[in-house]
Amino acid sequence: MIGEKVCINDGVEILTASHDVTDPQWRPISGGVIIEDYAWIGTGAMILPGVHIGYGAVVGAKAVVTKSVAPRTIVVGNPAKPTYKMRCDNLNYNPCEFLASNRAWLVN
Repeated sequence: MIGEKVCINDGVEILTASHDVTDPQWRPISGGVIIEDYAWIGTGAMILPGVHIGYGAVVGAKAVVTKSVAPRTIVVGNPAKPTYKMRCDNLNYNPCEFLASNRAWLVN
């Protein structure tokens, strides 16, 4: 599930299935991914099965998200770890309005 006003940059991979490498029969495992409102997923990030990205969270470019991310938290790296910064409580913007190429579609 992807919420409203989410920004997912180029090259992002969202995985909902994989294999259990500890299983001798290499059985598949799966888990849905939830990305809440106002989340921002940076260029080339990878979100693994079962991860929940909270409201307003930011995933840095090329980060590999193996665990859920709390609301407003900023994570970076491989595996993704929280930074000391947090986003504000009341986000109120449309990420598409910042893209000049989309402006013609959004504004009459």
